[in-house]
Amino acid sequence: VSTQSTGAFVDVAMGICTSESKDNDPPETPTTAEEHDAGESNLITPPPEESPSRKCADMAGKRFSSESAAFLSGPIKEFCVVPRLNAPFEPTFDGNMADFVLPDGEESRHQLKNKVKVCPSCAKPNAYTMINCNACSEPLAEVEISFSNNIFLGFIHGIQRGPFPFTISLRYQSPEMLVFDDLLSMCTCHINIVPADVYCSDVREIFKQPTKGLALVLRMKEAALKVIREQFLETDWKNEMVKNGDKLTDAELEAFILAGFNFPPSQFQLHLQCMLPPFTPTHYSMFQRGNHFTYGRFFPLPYIEAALAKNLPMDIDEPTADQVMEHFDKVGVKYDAMHYAHVKLAEQAHTLLNNWNEDDFLYRVEENGHVQRLRDGEGPAKLPTADELGIADKLALQNYGKPYNEPGKPYKPTGTYYQFAKTTPLPQF
Repeated sequence: VSTQSTGAFVDVAMGICTSESKDNDPPETPTTAEEHDAGESNLITPPPEESPSRKCADMAGKRFSSESAAFLSGPIKEFCVVPRLNAPFEPTFDGNMADFVLPDGEESRHQLKNKVKVCPSCAKPNAYTMINCNACSEPLAEVEISFSNNIFLGFIHGIQRGPFPFTISLRYQSPEMLVFDDLLSMCTCHINIVPADVYCSDVREIFKQPTKGLALVLRMKEAALKVIREQFLETDWKNEMVKNGDKLTDAELEAFILAGFNFPPSQFQLHLQCMLPPFTPTHYSMFQRGNHFTYGRFFPLPYIEAALAKNLPMDIDEPTADQVMEHFDKVGVKYDAMHYAHVKLAEQAHTLLNNWNEDDFLYRVEENGHVQRLRDGEGPAKLPTADELGIADKLALQNYGKPYNEPGKPYKPTGTYYQFAKTTPLPQF
């Protein structure tokens, strides 16, 4: 990997405008599959440049890769830990979210709720449009829509707990912004960036006021880069978790940052998901099977920036993903091409940066859930199930909540509360 070969991807990954960009132009991005190709690829055939009949419902859940999605499991090595910030702070509201009342009573109560589908297998709340659970892949088509606590608003208001303690695996905080590790980390570097000074349920809201929306997105991106640079790239994480990390510059690695917004989200407060591969083995398998960056649900950051830069407000309440795509297709911001660019970048990033080694794991898990030993005679006599391995792998590989509680007790992530907790409703975007 060289600066020459990766530098062109910086704008694709984070939508970064260079000094040569015109003020009113969106960042330049590849528009055809050929512009992303770099060697052999196992991705499913990319979409055509023009696909006016393509619907999100028809595309969701499609595989991204033709390769087997078997994955390594059962780590036996202690991998690099990037501890959360040591910033202890007590909850502002010492109680349950169900008992939390804002000064205006019921008027802003909607800010505290999400519209979701709860997975019947692992109990994870998923966005109500999801076809499969993005934690365990359980089908959700027959699951009814329900409502759950808006945990991100719980963080912002400093609420002590809901069904579990609302502690935060904190990476950065200010009166305006909150950055923390993702609870379901796809990579060991996977953070969420959440504005704490405004309520904005999801990415559709910022399309109504594009200039204001772009300013908010740029603030979120700046916070993301600050955390990744200072807490990951400038630490042992870079050399230990990234293949050839000692030979790659920070700028080259930043070219592989994957960022974007889910629509609709599982938590109804605008949040930028930002990660730097390699993916964990489990989540790369889920990526291959099309369970991450779902077409029509995941909107890459470069697409959002390019769309907002057109300054073309959408005067539609709760538009569908198809309506959003059609709206910006007309002005040359093509979702199909930019979504494929993101998926292609994700595949390339993992392939180049993947540093997982069979010697550091006990098992291989096939797509059908069958568990196989990698080496005879290692591990317990009774094979663990794929579900049991999934729980153990998550605790072993994530940075969320580390350092865990004191030795000798069951692993339990630790965290803190938001220092700048809000005691009044957030102003509506």
